[in-house]
Amino acid sequence: MKSASPKDKTAVLLERAATRPRAADLEGAEKDYRQVLKLRPQNPDALHLLGLIAEQRGSLPEAAQLIDRALSVHSDFVDAHFNRARIARKSGDHAVAERHLRQGLALRPAAFSERLNLSTVLIDQGRLPDAIAWLQDTVKQYPTFTEGYVRLGRVYRLANDSDEMLAAAYAGLKQDPNNSFLHIMVSE
Repeated sequence: MKSASPKDKTAVLLERAATRPRAADLEGAEKDYRQVLKLRPQNPDALHLLGLIAEQRGSLPEAAQLIDRALSVHSDFVDAHFNRARIARKSGDHAVAERHLRQGLALRPAAFSERLNLSTVLIDQGRLPDAIAWLQDTVKQYPTFTEGYVRLGRVYRLANDSDEMLAAAYAGLKQDPNNSFLHIMVSE
């Protein structure tokens, strides 16, 4: 009987490892991903997922290094960009977080939660005008994305611009008349 090729073994190991975190078996998943890397040292999935395990264990530098390696192999790996941005933000490196969010959003523009995350990174850097411009563009491109109006109104509030806050809230209420956050905003 012929033995399985490294590619076949890699697929089996990746599939098995993917089920382990759901069963709270991070050690087993890590072992499987490391076996994948022995067979295919530059496998971006294994590198990325090992990075997420490192993040869960609180080792942010290791997580960043592993995901950076995955991105060096596969630069269009959207989820790796978004996860790398989250790790950078946790580490306080807002410039790296912004860069990876923008790279990921260039590949997947309608990733709404990541669009909000980019606005948060801009706010964290004290760049309220940039956050406002980003959110204005977001609601222009995706007018039914009500959370964009909520966030835009909140940023206007931070910028002490109550007129624009109200305008954002009313525009959002046209899309979702039952949004309680927007109703609270217009009642302030």
